[in-house]
Amino acid sequence: MPVKYDDAARAEGLEAASWYGEQQGGLQTRFLEKWKDAENRIAASLEIHRCFEGNLRKCRSRFFPTP
Repeated sequence: MPVKYDDAARAEGLEAASWYGEQQGGLQTRFLEKWKDAENRIAASLEIHRCFEGNLRKCRSRFFPTP
């Protein structure tokens, strides 16, 4: 199952990646890698990442708090 984002969610994620990149070299890439890992975990385990609002799912990262 492909993971889809609305425009606002995608923009927020890309803004966070940019912010991390400004904090330290290489963090933007690491953030984007963890984002992709989360997408893969959701797609592979829909029963674990259940819908919480409509058909929205979430998967938290322990590595990157919200900036």
